[in-house]
Parts: sequence; structure tokens; C-alpha cells
Amino acid sequence: MALAALDLLGALLARQWASHHSTVALFGGMVVFGLLFVVYGKSLDYAELGTVTMGWVVLLQVGVVLIDRYRNAVAIPLDRWLVIVLILLGQAYLMLDVRGP
Repeated sequence: MALAALDLLGALLARQWASHHSTVALFGGMVVFGLLFVVYGKSLDYAELGTVTMGWVVLLQVGVVLIDRYRNAVAIPLDRWLVIVLILLGQAYLMLDVRGP
């Protein structure tokens, strides 16, 4: 969850810098993405690469959809939610070894 939150925050800071050329956003984004790298490395002490990466990607994608839904007032019909769930399940299937030993 921390990886997705840091990634989203860094992306928002990058957008702020690109839109307004804010030096604070530029250096804040650099710090956030540096911290993201450290947290990613430390998380590998506790879980496998595929599991950590999949959790990060799924939470990031869900966060982006929710930001669009609530911050930008984008309507997402039920059929699109179903497609989102199918895509996430497909990614999980491809990333994680579900075949067993």
C-alpha cells in the first residue's frame, strides 16, 4: 500500500511541476520517488518480487481509477468496473505463479 501511495503522490507532484513549474513540487517529487525506491527495496526483505510488484500495480491502478472517479468526477458504469476487475485478475494470473509446485 505504501508503494502505491508514494507512486501516486509522486505522480501528482510531477503533474504539478509540469503544469506550474513549481520548484517545490520538483524537489518534493524527487524525494518521494527516492523514498519509493527505498521502500520497494526494503519490502523485498519480507515478500517475493512478484507479490510485492503485483500488490503495488493493483493498488496503483485502483487508486488512479478512484482519483478519476472522485476528484475528476468521471462516471464509471458497471460494465467498465467489470472489465477493470477482469484485467486485474488477468494481471494477477500472469504475475503470480498460480500453477503451484
